[in-house]
Amino acid sequence: KREGIFPLINTNPVEGLDKEDFYCYPILVGKKRVFVYFKDRYMSLALAMSNLFEHDDNYQNHEPDMIVLFGSNTTEGVYYDQENDLYIASLIERDEIDYFGYLKKIILTVHNIKMINSGYLPIHGAGVSLTLKDHSVKNIVLIGDSGAGKSETLEALRMVSNDYILD
Repeated sequence: KREGIFPLINTNPVEGLDKEDFYCYPILVGKKRVFVYFKDRYMSLALAMSNLFEHDDNYQNHEPDMIVLFGSNTTEGVYYDQENDLYIASLIERDEIDYFGYLKKIILTVHNIKMINSGYLPIHGAGVSLTLKDHSVKNIVLIGDSGAGKSETLEALRMVSNDYILD
């Protein structure tokens, strides 16, 4: 699990960064455009984003709302570029980063900061749409802190699905 804090920083982590070392994967988090830059050593973690976040097919003609640097060599934390209303998150390259949660949590943290500062209240949750055997559709939303059991509850639903759930 991710340890430590993710501080607000006063230095733009893009400055002094060798951009040739990074790939860019443009995604949408809700309606916000995020350019996720990552080093090749994190390719498998970055590609896992395609299961969680929607790919941004229209990124070429738009500026991002947020930038995430995964594997930076500059500084770690979140920088706010007030002039461009742009949040830039930077995670330092290190060996302990070996699971998708590091990347996911950085993306969602900077998204939540942007949303809160825009007057919205982001909610940590999970959801699923179920088609029951009688063909009725039910939607379930689970809200809670990290570690509260949202994913485990969804997995438990999957395990009992043969008796009650069509899809």
